[in-house]
Amino acid sequence: MSGLHARDCLPLGAQRNERMGQVRSILAWSLAAALVAPCAAQSFNVDMAIGLSVPAAGYAAAAGQPGFWNGVPNPYPNAFALKGLAGEATEVTLKTTGGMDLMLNVPPNGSKTSGNDQRLMDDIWDPGGGVPGGGTIRLDGMSPGFYTVFVYASAPDDISYRTGVRVNGSDILFIGGNWPSPFSFAAPITHAVFAAEVGSDRVLTIEVAQWIGYSSVNGFQVIRAGTFCRGDLDGDGRTDQSDLGILLSAYLTCPGDPFYVEAAGLLVPDDPCVTQADLGLLLADYPCAPP
Repeated sequence: MSGLHARDCLPLGAQRNERMGQVRSILAWSLAAALVAPCAAQSFNVDMAIGLSVPAAGYAAAAGQPGFWNGVPNPYPNAFALKGLAGEATEVTLKTTGGMDLMLNVPPNGSKTSGNDQRLMDDIWDPGGGVPGGGTIRLDGMSPGFYTVFVYASAPDDISYRTGVRVNGSDILFIGGNWPSPFSFAAPITHAVFAAEVGSDRVLTIEVAQWIGYSSVNGFQVIRAGTFCRGDLDGDGRTDQSDLGILLSAYLTCPGDPFYVEAAGLLVPDDPCVTQADLGLLLADYPCAPP
């Protein structure tokens, strides 16, 4: 690589959060929200760089959410108007704190993707603007309520880089590593899943708070709560204590293991094991009872 594409490797050494600490944090969030009815709110797909164009509307990525993809040129300190999943105008705007676009469809990771996967994952927003650093993505005008946020923050050009992300003050989750070949989404290598509440300020903030080497943000998906119950595992149309119990009984199992539950493992597409990502998605949907 040369010019803007060259990013030197720094040694690994930053602390990583303990997985069970993350689970406890998400569980505490969900219990605090347990008596609050979910609100219908906006959902978005966002590609944080446009060097390789944006994914097609039928592309669902790891969240399983097809729809219009917003392509954000960076840096974008002004208000970028986001469109919803049907391509409709919304009142939600996005701002970033500097950085720059990089097109990095190069080995070791960038050579593993094609098509829509490549459009999302192989061009990035580098928050540090070519040097190690962090930054924020701020969404204003969100409807108050509960959301699941999938953040893609994995470097195409170096498997040692890690991007530490938090959403609306959550614990920091580190994302990055060696992408599967053939390519598929796998948390926390390609992305992480966050449960977030938007309050009366109507702000959702995705922050690159720590990093190892260089930081990278490929894009993100915001999923509204309350329109249908994504965490329903027992088929009763709701996400409730029964579904949480099913998932926890199968937690950290994979196909072929005792107590494995396929529906729990497939909450997050492309990873059949029951992981923190599946738990985070269920808890972000907890409780859910469609009207």
